[in-house]
Amino acid sequence: ELVKCKLRSDDVSLLAAALPRSGLQRLELAKNALTSNELAALASHLEASKVEDLGLENNELGRGSALSALEHAYSKRPIANLRLEGNRLSQRELADLMASLKRLRSKSGID
Repeated sequence: ELVKCKLRSDDVSLLAAALPRSGLQRLELAKNALTSNELAALASHLEASKVEDLGLENNELGRGSALSALEHAYSKRPIANLRLEGNRLSQRELADLMASLKRLRSKSGID
């Protein structure tokens, strides 16, 4: 659990790069002031990881290319429990994103 650890961008990049080899199934990164840069680094390695529970609550994540990268990774391998509350997303944006991810999950046949 890496909640409120003041992770830097290079910390997240190193962690993300190690995910495919780690076998880690739960990753808690809440309250680390993560931005789009860190999310993009993380998203690029999620597809090859075993992460099934990803906590990204209360960071600085907003709409944009990083969330698109997360959506793309999710479309390749859905994450069973993804939490994004408390970021720079309106309630509507968060609800729309989660609905989109749910549709992707249904398409993949995983429920």
